[in-house]
Amino acid sequence: MVSATVAASNSPAGSGAGGGFAGLGASVVTTVPREAHQLVDLAVDGLVAAAQAQDANARFAAAQLAALRAAAAMVAVRASTSSVPNGLVRGRALNVWQLLSRIAPELSEWAALFHFSAEKRTAVAAGTAAVTTREADDSLRDSATFVASVAARLGIPNRKLDVTAQWLAIK
Repeated sequence: MVSATVAASNSPAGSGAGGGFAGLGASVVTTVPREAHQLVDLAVDGLVAAAQAQDANARFAAAQLAALRAAAAMVAVRASTSSVPNGLVRGRALNVWQLLSRIAPELSEWAALFHFSAEKRTAVAAGTAAVTTREADDSLRDSATFVASVAARLGIPNRKLDVTAQWLAIK
């Protein structure tokens, strides 16, 4: 376990789907499991791979996967301290985006955005659908902003994320 500061807030910051970095709220000292660090590192590596991908479908799928990994990191950290009893609703399991909305309400706009694009991500990864270059680039920017937001909230610094964020002009 690695000690870090986890920021908690009850309201989304900024504008658009998820807001950005402003208004992270009050900080609570907790421990961030090594697995959460690893998931954020994998998410950042995925952003780098997405940014380098020439094919729009590959860029879209890699960016979406990076966001999914960051969401899993946040769920892993917050689930252990959340008042949400479990990941079930009327006997059916929730996906990571639904869990994220419940245990990190400040990220619910992001969760909604990625939840609604999950079906397209699955189809693109399977090769049964295609995205435009614009969709892939938008997904990459949104994913990079989301990954950076999760890393900041978890207090996980990452040099590659800083470089990727500057390259994508999301800061």
